Amino acid sequence: MTTSNTALRLQQSPTYAVIAPHLRSTWLKHCLQQEEAWLDMPTTGEVFKTAEDCLRRLNTYGFAAGCLFVTFRSVKGVSATYKCSHHSQTTANKRGLNPRVLRATDSGKVISNRQRDRNDARYGCELAYFVSFRKMNRHDNEKRWIGRWVHDTHTGHQFPISPFAYGVHRQSIDDYKALLTVARDYRTQGLAYSDARKLLKEEATGLVIKKRDYYNLVRLCPQDIKDNEDTITALLRALEDRGFKYRLRTEETIEDGIVVARKLVQIFFYCEQAVPFAQRFTSNAVLIVDGTFRTNKLKFPLLVAVGKTNTNRTMPVAFSYTPSESAESFTFFFDCMRTEFYYDCVCEPASKLQICTWHVQTAMIRWLGDHQYTREDIDGDEHKGLAGLRQLIKNYVYSYTFDELETNRTLLIISLQPEDRHYIVDNWQMKESRFVVAYTKQYTNLGCRASQTAESQNRLIHQVTHGHMSIAASAAGIADWNRDFYNEMTEEEHCSMTEKAVRIDRHAFKLLTGTVSSYAISLIDEQWTKLKRLAGDGENIESRPCRCVMRQQWLLPCYHDLWKAYETGIPLPRSLVHPRYWLAGHVHRPREWAPSYESITQLIISPKRARLESALQKLVQLRDGFDGEERSRFEQQLLALAGKGETIASNRRAMAAIPISAPEALPNRRAIGRREATRTGRLLTALEQ
Repeated sequence: MTTSNTALRLQQSPTYAVIAPHLRSTWLKHCLQQEEAWLDMPTTGEVFKTAEDCLRRLNTYGFAAGCLFVTFRSVKGVSATYKCSHHSQTTANKRGLNPRVLRATDSGKVISNRQRDRNDARYGCELAYFVSFRKMNRHDNEKRWIGRWVHDTHTGHQFPISPFAYGVHRQSIDDYKALLTVARDYRTQGLAYSDARKLLKEEATGLVIKKRDYYNLVRLCPQDIKDNEDTITALLRALEDRGFKYRLRTEETIEDGIVVARKLVQIFFYCEQAVPFAQRFTSNAVLIVDGTFRTNKLKFPLLVAVGKTNTNRTMPVAFSYTPSESAESFTFFFDCMRTEFYYDCVCEPASKLQICTWHVQTAMIRWLGDHQYTREDIDGDEHKGLAGLRQLIKNYVYSYTFDELETNRTLLIISLQPEDRHYIVDNWQMKESRFVVAYTKQYTNLGCRASQTAESQNRLIHQVTHGHMSIAASAAGIADWNRDFYNEMTEEEHCSMTEKAVRIDRHAFKLLTGTVSSYAISLIDEQWTKLKRLAGDGENIESRPCRCVMRQQWLLPCYHDLWKAYETGIPLPRSLVHPRYWLAGHVHRPREWAPSYESITQLIISPKRARLESALQKLVQLRDGFDGEERSRFEQQLLALAGKGETIASNRRAMAAIPISAPEALPNRRAIGRREATRTGRLLTALEQ
């Protein structure tokens, strides 16, 4: 414990004199919090618990004396040498860079292989302390970490130096750690350094965060999460604190029929506020799932599910960290969507699976590049008017009619080498219903043909995550961003009830204004304008065959459905519009929907708990339907089932008590070079291959 004599001695030390006056109280406070013996210079023969303990001892003395010790050489479990941070004289310069940046005198352009000058803190200081794990003497069998001075004086540089000049010493101060926590909040909110510094002056006691350190704060893990060894506990706590729900897929280790350990394989998590929005906007409509990388240091891909709101805004629905984009991972993901969002139509036989058109074209072109097709074969020759395989593939994918599909497929196949023509037939023809526009325009995909809708969220996700974050810190950043999104979207829907679209037929749309989103009104207005133009030209609307995609693709009425209102002069009723476009609308469960001029009764959806209570109540009703001995036997069977239920609950509680260990980090992705004959020189990762 330090005394007043220690404080007086510190104030009279040379280090106190070189420290800036406004930082002296902070330096003195931190020194008085340390062990008094550690403020003095270590001695030869001093005993330590470990080699790391020796380094802490040296830097505690270094903070008081005005220097910094770093590891010069270390042999695990044997010895270590610690030197002053200014120990060496020159860098190794293994890349052979020029000593300084050289520029041309006329243009000022850099002509040296060194692009940027940097300062060097190497002064050849000989101060060194050696610690080794050995016996105290020949008669003592117990080994200890014993240190000695190799050279006990500083050479080649000024001594002492203010300890606040060293980042290691600054980060060891409690006040500086608290300042970093506050600054991290400012940085996360997007506050500029100039504005944040004004606020941080009120928090700090003379300490200042440098501009570079401030902007790098978002690249660093929060200290409380990074220092927590049980990262899975930190992950679940971070999600629970933010009101997020989650489900885990674990790998269990069983010994003698008993689960003894569990390891996390995949986690699915979502914001509770997302459930009603997802039910309204993605049920019986489009749900896009895509993966993104570099969001956590375990290198786990992040699956992101998004939908489209009634204002055509991309809405993040759910997230999942998974070891790979495998069928098993997607199966778990969609199972969670069904159970947590009460979906009845996700990944069912009646659902349509659609593939991104961009990925389809890229996969075909990459296959061609790997099978000896040249760049001229793929890109064609504009001067000669020859279409390349790239254009033929695009025509094949974007065939709008089935006649065009047959023509474009045949043309693409005959353009390939005879031995390669099986590629289209065997790999893509059977999957045409998943990517060819002639098929997908009939799906309720709200005009989505590629995964750019989901990939647009990657930029926002990477603003709050990066590849050096722990999985707990990464999930916390995503959770904060997602929660703010739904708070904003709730306010937007309330505000949109007071908005009115301009330049529309006020009489025709008076029942839709304020009750249907402005985006839906704009799409219906296009059909209304087309209807008035055709009617003005004398077209017989009722006799025209309806080949419109508005019903199937957009869940909105086409001009054929608007004819009755146009002919009779009545306003367009809200029942012509799918409930997903209604403001503060309900969830429409039935798959089949068609525009009508009748009112729609709002459905009352029972949650999962209501279904469970209904099942239990049904069992009681069945029991009342028996008499005498039959009732007694039925009651015995119910009691037996209740006993099994208690056993299941007990097993689940016991399994929940087993801690979940963190998964192993995925191996580094291996970059594979593309062939020179391809269009770009981009590298493909092993996961993409």
